[in-house]
Amino acid sequence: MLLDILDAVLDRTYSGITTHEIARRHVYPTLDIGRGNEWKSSAERRRTQRLIDEALGLMNGGYRALLHG
Repeated sequence: MLLDILDAVLDRTYSGITTHEIARRHVYPTLDIGRGNEWKSSAERRRTQRLIDEALGLMNGGYRALLHG
């Protein structure tokens, strides 16, 4: 899932994909996620942002710590 999220984030400059779309497509594909204020204050948004941050962290060298155990 983190690789899918990373691909979507890195492609964001060309496709204009939003955090909401990343959540809808990759994190919560079967869940009906709200929009506007409902989305901005949701736990799903916070989790999606944490996953995005984790994917970027792994890309930027964090994978080494993962490999070392």
